[in-house]
Amino acid sequence: MLVLASNLQTMPVVSLQDGRQLASVYGLVVEKSSLGVFAFRCKEKKKNDLILMGRDVRFVARDCILVNNRESLSDPKDIIRLSAMEKASYDPIGKQIVTVGGQKLGKVDNYTVDLNAGRIQKLYARPHILQSWLGSSVIIDRTQITELNDREIIVNDTTDYVAASVSVKAPRMSS
Repeated sequence: MLVLASNLQTMPVVSLQDGRQLASVYGLVVEKSSLGVFAFRCKEKKKNDLILMGRDVRFVARDCILVNNRESLSDPKDIIRLSAMEKASYDPIGKQIVTVGGQKLGKVDNYTVDLNAGRIQKLYARPHILQSWLGSSVIIDRTQITELNDREIIVNDTTDYVAASVSVKAPRMSS
């Protein structure tokens, strides 16, 4: 199931056991090298930050994330193996997308999460002002990404993909 990160980051977490809202998602824990989504950052009403591991999610509905019960949510300090990953979590929002050739395509303003695979699938970028007047927008698939760093996301040149996909021969017309 593909879900926009902006939609995930406002979803309530609901218990299947009693139907109560336990918390709300406010962010994701993303591993930089694989763009894997390992957990959801949640917050109880006026209380502590909590972590919801991806494996504890039972179902993602259109308007909420369903979990078995309150025990599905953990204090971040209780998950030792996640603490280093949480501190180094990667957020692609606001990163510049640049091609290998140096062309700036825009800044990431949203992304799609594949919940079944547990990873970011596509990046959506807001083009620069001049490009936005022309009506173009940028969608980058994870397979196009060559490098990630703290300032930018480097992708393969799009002209390489266009040239590779246009090598179809036209059929001959017989008279």
